[in-house]
Amino acid sequence: KPPDQVERLARDCEFEADDVAAALGIEHPPRVTVFLYRDAAEKRRLVGAGSTDYTKPWLHEVHLTDAPAPLPSLRHELTHALAASFARGPLRVPARFGVLVRAGLVEGLAVAVDLPRGDWTVHQWTRAMRDLGLMPAVAGLLGPAGFLSAPKARAYTVAGSFLAFL
Repeated sequence: KPPDQVERLARDCEFEADDVAAALGIEHPPRVTVFLYRDAAEKRRLVGAGSTDYTKPWLHEVHLTDAPAPLPSLRHELTHALAASFARGPLRVPARFGVLVRAGLVEGLAVAVDLPRGDWTVHQWTRAMRDLGLMPAVAGLLGPAGFLSAPKARAYTVAGSFLAFL
Protein backbone atom coordinates (compact mmCIF):
# COMPACT_ATOMS: atom_id res chain seq x y z
CA LYS A 1 0.00 0.00 0.00
CA PRO A 2 1.18 3.55 -0.57
CA PRO A 3 2.33 5.30 2.64
CA ASP A 4 -0.76 7.53 2.85
CA GLN A 5 -3.05 4.48 2.71
CA VAL A 6 -0.98 2.69 5.34
CA GLU A 7 -1.28 5.74 7.59
CA ARG A 8 -5.05 5.86 7.04
CA LEU A 9 -5.39 2.16 7.88
CA ALA A 10 -3.30 2.58 11.04
CA ARG A 11 -5.46 5.54 12.15
CA ASP A 12 -8.66 3.58 11.41
CA CYS A 13 -7.38 0.62 13.44
CA GLU A 14 -6.45 2.83 16.40
CA PHE A 15 -9.73 4.73 16.31
CA GLU A 16 -11.93 1.62 16.03
CA ALA A 17 -9.95 -0.27 18.68
CA ASP A 18 -10.25 2.64 21.14
CA ASP A 19 -13.96 3.05 20.41
CA VAL A 20 -14.72 -0.67 20.77
CA ALA A 21 -12.68 -0.90 23.98
CA ALA A 22 -14.67 2.03 25.41
CA ALA A 23 -17.98 0.44 24.36
CA LEU A 24 -16.97 -2.81 26.07
CA GLY A 25 -15.63 -1.05 29.19
CA ILE A 26 -12.07 -2.30 28.70
CA GLU A 27 -9.71 0.15 30.39
CA HIS A 28 -6.47 -1.46 29.24
CA PRO A 29 -7.15 -3.21 25.94
CA PRO A 30 -4.61 -5.69 24.61
CA ARG A 31 -2.55 -4.89 21.54
CA VAL A 32 -4.24 -6.40 18.49
CA THR A 33 -2.30 -7.40 15.40
CA VAL A 34 -4.17 -6.84 12.12
CA PHE A 35 -3.05 -8.87 9.12
CA LEU A 36 -4.17 -7.39 5.82
CA TYR A 37 -4.03 -9.55 2.70
CA ARG A 38 -3.93 -8.12 -0.82
CA ASP A 39 -6.82 -10.29 -2.00
CA ALA A 40 -8.74 -13.49 -1.27
CA ALA A 41 -6.30 -15.60 -3.30
CA GLU A 42 -3.31 -14.46 -1.24
CA LYS A 43 -5.24 -14.99 1.99
CA ARG A 44 -6.32 -18.48 0.92
CA ARG A 45 -2.75 -19.37 -0.05
CA LEU A 46 -1.25 -18.11 3.22
CA VAL A 47 -3.87 -19.04 5.82
CA GLY A 48 -6.45 -21.20 4.05
CA ALA A 49 -9.44 -18.88 4.47
CA GLY A 50 -9.75 -16.68 1.43
CA SER A 51 -13.39 -15.69 1.40
CA THR A 52 -13.91 -14.67 5.00
CA ASP A 53 -12.40 -12.21 7.44
CA TYR A 54 -11.77 -13.72 10.85
CA THR A 55 -10.19 -13.29 14.26
CA LYS A 56 -8.09 -15.50 16.50
CA PRO A 57 -9.18 -14.08 19.87
CA TRP A 58 -6.72 -16.16 21.88
CA LEU A 59 -3.87 -14.52 19.94
CA HIS A 60 -5.49 -11.07 19.57
CA GLU A 61 -5.11 -11.40 15.80
CA VAL A 62 -7.42 -10.10 13.07
CA HIS A 63 -7.14 -11.33 9.46
CA LEU A 64 -8.73 -9.13 6.78
CA THR A 65 -8.83 -8.96 3.02
CA ASP A 66 -7.96 -5.53 1.64
CA ALA A 67 -10.82 -3.32 0.49
CA PRO A 68 -11.34 0.42 0.01
CA ALA A 69 -11.15 2.37 3.27
CA PRO A 70 -12.77 2.11 5.68
CA LEU A 71 -12.41 -1.67 5.85
CA PRO A 72 -15.97 -3.02 6.19
CA SER A 73 -15.31 -5.71 8.81
CA LEU A 74 -12.50 -4.06 10.80
CA ARG A 75 -14.66 -2.98 13.75
CA HIS A 76 -16.52 -6.31 13.88
CA GLU A 77 -13.29 -8.33 13.95
CA LEU A 78 -11.62 -5.97 16.43
CA THR A 79 -14.58 -6.55 18.74
CA HIS A 80 -13.80 -10.29 18.77
CA ALA A 81 -10.13 -9.64 19.49
CA LEU A 82 -10.78 -7.11 22.27
CA ALA A 83 -13.63 -9.06 23.88
CA ALA A 84 -11.09 -11.84 24.48
CA SER A 85 -9.95 -9.65 27.39
CA PHE A 86 -12.86 -10.83 29.49
CA ALA A 87 -13.55 -14.27 28.05
CA ARG A 88 -12.27 -17.44 29.64
CA GLY A 89 -11.05 -20.72 28.28
CA PRO A 90 -8.39 -21.57 25.74
CA LEU A 91 -10.17 -19.87 22.81
CA ARG A 92 -10.97 -16.70 24.81
CA VAL A 93 -14.63 -16.72 23.67
CA PRO A 94 -17.88 -17.74 25.41
CA ALA A 95 -17.87 -21.52 25.21
CA ARG A 96 -19.22 -24.53 27.06
CA PHE A 97 -16.49 -26.75 28.46
CA GLY A 98 -13.98 -24.28 27.04
CA VAL A 99 -14.31 -25.43 23.42
CA LEU A 100 -17.99 -25.59 22.38
CA VAL A 101 -18.19 -22.01 21.13
CA ARG A 102 -21.44 -20.10 21.65
CA ALA A 103 -21.44 -18.45 18.23
CA GLY A 104 -24.60 -16.46 19.00
CA LEU A 105 -22.87 -14.67 21.86
CA VAL A 106 -19.59 -14.21 19.98
CA GLU A 107 -21.12 -12.83 16.79
CA GLY A 108 -24.01 -11.09 18.52
CA LEU A 109 -21.62 -9.01 20.60
CA ALA A 110 -19.68 -7.95 17.51
CA VAL A 111 -22.91 -6.91 15.77
CA ALA A 112 -24.16 -5.14 18.89
CA VAL A 113 -20.99 -3.03 19.07
CA ASP A 114 -20.85 -2.39 15.31
CA LEU A 115 -22.10 0.88 13.89
CA PRO A 116 -25.41 0.92 11.96
CA ARG A 117 -25.14 0.46 8.21
CA GLY A 118 -27.82 1.80 5.94
CA ASP A 119 -31.07 3.39 6.98
CA TRP A 120 -32.17 0.84 9.60
CA THR A 121 -30.72 -0.10 12.97
CA VAL A 122 -30.18 -3.70 13.99
CA HIS A 123 -33.31 -3.40 16.17
CA GLN A 124 -35.41 -2.20 13.23
CA TRP A 125 -34.24 -5.09 11.05
CA THR A 126 -35.06 -7.53 13.85
CA ARG A 127 -38.50 -5.99 14.30
CA ALA A 128 -39.17 -6.34 10.56
CA MET A 129 -38.15 -10.02 10.69
CA ARG A 130 -40.44 -10.55 13.67
CA ASP A 131 -43.36 -8.82 11.95
CA LEU A 132 -42.86 -10.92 8.81
CA GLY A 133 -42.54 -14.17 10.78
CA LEU A 134 -38.91 -14.60 9.69
CA MET A 135 -37.14 -14.02 12.99
CA PRO A 136 -35.27 -16.99 14.46
CA ALA A 137 -35.89 -17.65 18.15
CA VAL A 138 -33.37 -15.81 20.31
CA ALA A 139 -33.02 -18.73 22.74
CA GLY A 140 -32.12 -21.00 19.86
CA LEU A 141 -29.52 -18.58 18.53
CA LEU A 142 -27.78 -18.47 21.88
CA GLY A 143 -27.79 -22.25 22.25
CA PRO A 144 -25.00 -24.61 21.24
CA ALA A 145 -25.91 -25.13 17.56
CA GLY A 146 -28.88 -22.83 16.88
CA PHE A 147 -26.86 -19.92 15.56
CA LEU A 148 -25.12 -22.02 12.94
CA SER A 149 -28.34 -23.65 11.77
CA ALA A 150 -30.22 -20.35 11.23
CA PRO A 151 -29.92 -18.23 8.06
CA LYS A 152 -26.68 -16.28 8.50
CA ALA A 153 -27.95 -12.71 8.03
CA ARG A 154 -30.93 -13.30 10.31
CA ALA A 155 -28.85 -14.99 13.00
CA TYR A 156 -26.26 -12.20 13.14
CA THR A 157 -28.92 -9.47 13.17
CA VAL A 158 -31.17 -10.98 15.84
CA ALA A 159 -28.29 -12.00 18.12
CA GLY A 160 -26.80 -8.51 17.74
CA SER A 161 -30.10 -6.82 18.51
CA PHE A 162 -30.61 -8.96 21.60
CA LEU A 163 -27.12 -8.30 22.97
CA ALA A 164 -27.36 -4.58 22.19
CA PHE A 165 -30.63 -4.55 24.13
CA LEU A 166 -28.97 -6.24 27.10
